[in-house]
Amino acid sequence: MKYFITIMLLLLGCSNPIDSTAVKKLNPKIYVMPADVPMGRIYSYAVGDSVFLEMNTPYRFVTRHFVDLEESNENEEIYKSVLWNVDGEFFNITSFQHNFTTPGEKTAYLETVDLLGDTSKIFFTIFIDTPNKITLTSPYDGYNQIDRSTKAVELQWETEGIDPWEEATCALFAHSNKDSVLSNLLGIMDCHEPVSLRGFSEEDSIGSTTYWAVRLYTQNVKEKVYVDTSKIFSFTFKNKDHVGSLLKIPLRFEGIDFSDSNKTAFYVINNNNDTLYSFYAKEKNTIQKVSPATHLKICGKEFYYSEYQAPCQEINVFENTTALLDTFLFTDKTPPQIALITQTLSKNDSIQFKIADRGSGINPYSISVYVDGIREPHRLQDSLLTFYKECPMSCEIYIEGEDYSKNKLPNVLWQIHEGSLKGPMPREVF
Repeated sequence: MKYFITIMLLLLGCSNPIDSTAVKKLNPKIYVMPADVPMGRIYSYAVGDSVFLEMNTPYRFVTRHFVDLEESNENEEIYKSVLWNVDGEFFNITSFQHNFTTPGEKTAYLETVDLLGDTSKIFFTIFIDTPNKITLTSPYDGYNQIDRSTKAVELQWETEGIDPWEEATCALFAHSNKDSVLSNLLGIMDCHEPVSLRGFSEEDSIGSTTYWAVRLYTQNVKEKVYVDTSKIFSFTFKNKDHVGSLLKIPLRFEGIDFSDSNKTAFYVINNNNDTLYSFYAKEKNTIQKVSPATHLKICGKEFYYSEYQAPCQEINVFENTTALLDTFLFTDKTPPQIALITQTLSKNDSIQFKIADRGSGINPYSISVYVDGIREPHRLQDSLLTFYKECPMSCEIYIEGEDYSKNKLPNVLWQIHEGSLKGPMPREVF
């Protein structure tokens, strides 16, 4: 027994306890970065006592440990444990992702226990910005009851998501042309007070409409700026008695400009489906005098570019007002058509097809001709497609292409057999 105890003491004496004087000072640092940012840029995202983040965006939280100002190898055993407390959740790893689903000010910390059992705890504040939004409220969109004697129109809006650590300013835009509103800044103002728009005259042109919008700029204490722009609203003054009631119809063609080539008719139809008025648009903003009525249906039809169509709209027209419709957006949803001209083929004959499109027009750069799967040179001139290919026995032709509205040619093919061309027939794609 005596010898056993001696041996045990010798063994204990040979143990290697941690020398506290040999342990260097451990200095953890915190980084918070968007999850899609490469780790090579981590040092641009060091966190001090606070960090500003956005809702519903994944972030990567990372700690790196420094020993006497030099970064340690993370594979080296220099600490016992780490523990994060973020958004009420705990993580015991050096790196993790988190997505904040609620806004507000949140206290977080990183706790590190070194090899001596000493604990350091770094507290930091996370500010989660509330999404910003601005909404116009008055006059409501399309309001047309403003008296012509009015010299100023009060504009009102509501803002959302301005946090206590943010400052907000608003910019007012207005113009008589809807497409030019956001390029015509009238001024910067307090977001929390309505503003009066002045400069109107009783002699303003009949049916003139004012379009307006407000842009919200929100800046936090770290000088990061968030921007939200309202929808564009419009208002119109009442007409004088001798003017009566008017329809104002803005129109636009997707992919082409409205010009003298267009032949665009509009029809005003009552709730009994009777056509009360029909007229042609002479410009992009057409004004037509009508009698006051409710539940009027306004339909447009383009005769020259006949593949362009726009949905009908319904509107109420009141006495001595200008009723502004939404922009009639004419779009081309009709595929171009292709027809074979050459019916029989002799030696040295070219093969010709006719491509027709009464909408946005064929995009010549999209045309490809394939014979037995091999792309062949071709010429397209005035909708006539021409190419040459010798076909001793039989071969298959298919043609790819689209118009400027991305409507594709039919997915069909033609066959040549002993000089005779047949088709079109469905093309099977595997």
